Amino acid sequence: MSNRVDRDGVSLNGVILRTLRDVGPLSRVELTRRTRLSAATITRRITTLLAEGTVKEEDVVNEGALGRPAVAVALSRAANRVIAVQIGVGTATTAVVDVLGGVDQVDTFAYDTSLPATAVISRVADAVRDLRDPATVAVGVAVPGPVDESGRRMLMPINLAWRDVPIADQLEQELGLPVVAEHNVRSMALAEARFGAGRSRRSVGFIYAGAGIGAGLVVDGSPLTVGVHGAIELGHLRVDPGGAACVCGGRGCLETVASAEALRRRHDALRIATAPGTHPLVTLCASEAEEARRDASRVLTHLATGVSTVSNLMNPELLLLGGGLADLPPDSLDELIAQSRNATFPLIRDSIDIRASRLGATAAVIGAASAALDRILYS
Repeated sequence: MSNRVDRDGVSLNGVILRTLRDVGPLSRVELTRRTRLSAATITRRITTLLAEGTVKEEDVVNEGALGRPAVAVALSRAANRVIAVQIGVGTATTAVVDVLGGVDQVDTFAYDTSLPATAVISRVADAVRDLRDPATVAVGVAVPGPVDESGRRMLMPINLAWRDVPIADQLEQELGLPVVAEHNVRSMALAEARFGAGRSRRSVGFIYAGAGIGAGLVVDGSPLTVGVHGAIELGHLRVDPGGAACVCGGRGCLETVASAEALRRRHDALRIATAPGTHPLVTLCASEAEEARRDASRVLTHLATGVSTVSNLMNPELLLLGGGLADLPPDSLDELIAQSRNATFPLIRDSIDIRASRLGATAAVIGAASAALDRILYS
């Protein structure tokens, strides 16, 4: 695709395509108004993009003007697709994602966490090959830990014994496609900001409870890469100074009480069975046993400390709870949100909307694909 950079380091095609992604089908007149490009530039660029198949013309739109109705220009779902991957702790999910966030051909495989990263990445490459077709333009990978600024290296996933993994280099060598890596929870926040509950919000936060606990933030449509390595390691916020040792080397971290593994140990002690595919926090909160209910209340209180910390420090307009948090029984979810709000600074308390994410298991792959498209198509 012709995508010459000629405005503030961003291609004019990228400006046009991002506008169509964020707003939807538009006439050439409306594209000219919204992008502040000249009518001649819009005409030339749209002609090229139509010839490439990147955009298409749709049914007429009525913009309130007299005379002939205008023809709408829209992104073509079929033209550019990303194979997205979410690497979790012990599982990996692959999917095909189109430019409007549509997800197809989702599959998950398990892997042994004792395997070296290179072996797991090779299995990912095999899964990508099975999904690849002529419309595939890139691979996006959501990983369980910080990535470098270039989106090429997975630095230090706490719950895996992998360090400084050149994931993009290996996959590009094996597949011959451009690859972008992104922190998994930041990917989820990006998916919500682009295609979910956060589309109309300037800032979207996301808190995820899975094998570990993480957070991500998107501001004005761009993932916020805070600090040196860009990760918000919420799971390693100390909530119990006298608590258990954590895999990070600290003590009393949020993950020592609310991670899936910590909760499974409580299940064993309480003789509670967890259904496959269900986060153990959901099972704990649903139990009617008195000791389980006390445990659930304690865990929710610690989680509320984490949620309110994100609220107080980041102050997002929308703060979404995903993973096991999104699947909590309604009364437990309400308790978590209420405790979180009560621990939030009064001045900002009413400006933050805290609720469950509804994108479910697709959030990370949609976000990984979005991160790849930002580099490949929209830049």
